Amino acid sequence: MRKLTLLFLASALGASVFGAEPKFKVGDEVKLGGKVLVVVSLDDNGDPLFKTKA
Repeated sequence: MRKLTLLFLASALGASVFGAEPKFKVGDEVKLGGKVLVVVSLDDNGDPLFKTKA
């Protein structure tokens, strides 16, 4: 469920969809709903995988 949420989040934020260039780089910070998320890696499709900032 968590991975599905992160994939939805990546799509909603405009990450690479249908072969578009990725809009995020590893280390980028994104504010969402009062939380700060950090891009920790990009998956095989170029979609960002997030982790909450400690």
